[in-house]
Amino acid sequence: MTSTSPQTRRPARQPADARAHNTALALSVIFRGGPLSRADIARETGLTRVTASTIVGELVSRRILVELEAREPTGRGKPATPVDIDREGLCIVVVDASPAAHLTGAIIDLRGEIVRRLERARPDDVVGDAAVEAIADLARELIGSAAATVVGVGVASPGVISPAGIVRQAPNLGWAELPLRERLADELGLPVSVANDANLAALAEHTLADGSPDMLLLRVGHGIGAGLLVHGRLVGGAHDAAGEIGHVTMSADEGPLCACGKRGCLEAWVAIPPLAASVAASADPRSVLREAGERIGLGIAPVVAALDLGEVVIATSSGLYGADLLDAARATLDAHTFRAQTAVRMSRWADDGVLRGAFAQVLADELGIA
Repeated sequence: MTSTSPQTRRPARQPADARAHNTALALSVIFRGGPLSRADIARETGLTRVTASTIVGELVSRRILVELEAREPTGRGKPATPVDIDREGLCIVVVDASPAAHLTGAIIDLRGEIVRRLERARPDDVVGDAAVEAIADLARELIGSAAATVVGVGVASPGVISPAGIVRQAPNLGWAELPLRERLADELGLPVSVANDANLAALAEHTLADGSPDMLLLRVGHGIGAGLLVHGRLVGGAHDAAGEIGHVTMSADEGPLCACGKRGCLEAWVAIPPLAASVAASADPRSVLREAGERIGLGIAPVVAALDLGEVVIATSSGLYGADLLDAARATLDAHTFRAQTAVRMSRWADDGVLRGAFAQVLADELGIA
């Protein structure tokens, strides 16, 4: 008999862990495929009918699931009673703090519909504690106006953020080592999830739009960031900074000066302000856009190849990112990776991807839906 060292022995899953796992599994299949009967849930999850029925009973008593009208019987026996998530009776409040000059908040019900949206200006001097309070005020206003039970609050922030919701660094907001999740949870009295904006946009594509579980999402605005998913899980990295590819230099000692002080960063070439300026100054705008696509393809090729990613999604509200740029990015990526034909597409949501990603993060954190 082979012994297992203490360093490699895995602790046995405790009953509470198994129960939480099974509950999350059931909620995930109901969220995507509901309404479902208890027998349907057992079949879809592989759980026993007894386990599925017990889970459903607990979730109905907690008012997370609701029982619907019984189906017409198709044979002998009692007609099946379908259950569904209470999609109108539950909601999630989300706030996007990543835009430079404003905060955007929304109430999203569990159908994924935006029920209410608010936008508030954030002047340049609203940083540090004032920025935290501005987010709390916006969230508080949305919570107070919600007609449904609020499951939790999701917040998207720029910068480097730990899994515990600590903002390691967000210079534009004047934050460093800020326990944002803890601060907001104390102020709002609700569970709060905090994550990087590009990561959340990637999560939205996977959870809510059937995107690949192995994906790079490139978020393009005044700067550039990327969210990475591997096997459906966000990749944080050793310093919680995975996806910060905007400041990868495209050539040695060449190119435009970047805000970070280096020359030739990807962001300095293809973020919206410099790209728009280059297009406006050129006699051949299409060639500028094709060159931008080539730079993007070169910049992301090592990441796509190293992680064997199945899909690249570009999220931006700029019309500059059209067919010319996408075709050039796709062709360059194919030419510089071992496995050609990685899908390259635009995000399903031009403006709401981050809000929907914050919604998806709360679904995962509070209900286990992933």
